[in-house]
Amino acid sequence: VLNELRELQVANVLLQLVENCAISEQGKSVAESVIIFLHGEEKSSQVDILMDRSVVTNYCIPIMAHTLKGSEFRGMFPHLLYSAKLFQVLSRCRQYAERLVQDPHKVVHLLLRAVNPNGPPPRVETDYEGRRLVLEALWSLAHFKLWPAENDEESMKFIETDKGLSQLRADRHIGIRTAAAGIYAQLHSDLVLEMLMVGRRLEADGWLPPGFWK
Repeated sequence: VLNELRELQVANVLLQLVENCAISEQGKSVAESVIIFLHGEEKSSQVDILMDRSVVTNYCIPIMAHTLKGSEFRGMFPHLLYSAKLFQVLSRCRQYAERLVQDPHKVVHLLLRAVNPNGPPPRVETDYEGRRLVLEALWSLAHFKLWPAENDEESMKFIETDKGLSQLRADRHIGIRTAAAGIYAQLHSDLVLEMLMVGRRLEADGWLPPGFWK
């Protein structure tokens, strides 16, 4: 479906809508989201235009903030699944990931609030998938070594205490557990490599069943 929409140049039509000053913010609905979903995973002219219009500050951050509050944004009540998708998609492109962390206290800390295991319970079932997408966004930022930032106490508390990332690694939702484990592995790559080497040696010496370490 996404490829078909790209071929139809839907994003270009929506860009005209976004850039039309005569149309209200409510009238533009979630046009920016659709453009990002279609073209945000890699550098593109369409998303570059949105970035020039400060889409992170003026759109991504507000829609996530309203999502977490359960309040109205542009005439609707956004779901975490779709708000989180914005950050998950943009974080997969290094250039756009760098834009996300220009002010980590706004973006990263908002994402941490979204996955706080001790925060409010999910409102709807899709919130679990939303949390997974938020964690995948953080995972991508860690992969690009853009997170955690130096002296970011809130992020370090999330990573190092037993009430943040550690708790999410034991979550009942497999997607959340997988993404949380991915973040841990990314941040502790030397330890993971050492464990893999030990496991392979044990398997080669016959101490583990064939294929066990996969």
